[in-house]
Amino acid sequence: QFLGGAKAANKELTTLYQIAKTTPFEFADVTLAARKFAAFGFTVKQTNDLLRTVADTASGLALDKGGIDRMVLAIGQIKSKGILSSQDLRQLQELGAIDVSALARDLGLTAKQMSEVGKQGVPATAALQAIEMQWKRTFGGQSQKQAQSFNGQLSTLKDNYKQFAGALTATPFNASKTLFGDLNKALGEINDEFRKHPKLTLSAKIEIAKDKLGPIADEFGKAIKDAHLEQKFSDALDAAIPVIAEHGAKLGAAMVKAFANAFIEGDGLTRLV
Repeated sequence: QFLGGAKAANKELTTLYQIAKTTPFEFADVTLAARKFAAFGFTVKQTNDLLRTVADTASGLALDKGGIDRMVLAIGQIKSKGILSSQDLRQLQELGAIDVSALARDLGLTAKQMSEVGKQGVPATAALQAIEMQWKRTFGGQSQKQAQSFNGQLSTLKDNYKQFAGALTATPFNASKTLFGDLNKALGEINDEFRKHPKLTLSAKIEIAKDKLGPIADEFGKAIKDAHLEQKFSDALDAAIPVIAEHGAKLGAAMVKAFANAFIEGDGLTRLV
């Protein structure tokens, strides 16, 4: 009922990915919040608008996942109760997410009335509209700014990868099971070679890896092209490049060495992740 069919569901999924990619929050957190808003009776459009506004507000207040959950809960409770209650307003106050004096002015209430807002019968629609307007005025664009930070770019990189991986394993990509099976087999063979010859140099290990993985990489590239996934793959790379280019020096040699060791010594799952 919320989405109205597979086509609408796919469209909404794309929208949620875009929201996650343009905020410092990960796709899993965005989808969880969307499900909660839907459960409280918000429409798809209302949900998406609220997600963007909540993301901006949470970014501006530097709230963690727990803080976002409390914001979503407070908004949902206002919607479900049909009026603005003192308890729900208090939840937002405790997060630092509301200017009560400004909200009172927007709702046409005195300070005394606001102190007993639950008795005023303020309709949920009016209350939510005023709260959302205040958040947009105060925090509009904050998630975009935070998304440019190192942690924000890493979050975007994860979201791009997840979208690409999701498309990769979808029905049109028929070769995925075979390729992943071949990849796991090749990684197992590489690990066996490394265990049999523990004194191999780094260059020797790289040559073994290239020999085992080269044909799979060629087939993988062909499969991506056949499944028309070049753009999603390109998006994932586009997200990775700024992170590496801008912050590579900050990561330093120790981080690079750690990644290299993880690839050379780790198991197949570690390398894929």
